[in-house]
Amino acid sequence: MFSSITPHKLLEIIQSKDANNIIVDIRNPDELESGKIHNSINIPMDTLKEHPDDLRGRTNVYLVCSSGKRCEIAAKTLELQNIHPIILEGGVSSWKEGGLPLE
Repeated sequence: MFSSITPHKLLEIIQSKDANNIIVDIRNPDELESGKIHNSINIPMDTLKEHPDDLRGRTNVYLVCSSGKRCEIAAKTLELQNIHPIILEGGVSSWKEGGLPLE
């Protein structure tokens, strides 16, 4: 089982502006049209294993997808590369339901 975080707790972390945290949106680029979390970077799930150096050494790597299900698969990929991500519970769907801002 992977670590997870609630949308409101992730918002607090974003607002702390710790540059050593990274939010990785693993949705496909066309899915981002519905909005993305501020300061998140887009690395689609099918290319995630090609970017370990972008993620290694970060204090925390937060994974975001639409509902959280793809993040579990992506987290397994990252774990094999000794990167221990934290999954946004419920993904962008729960972020929106919580009334939190998207850009």
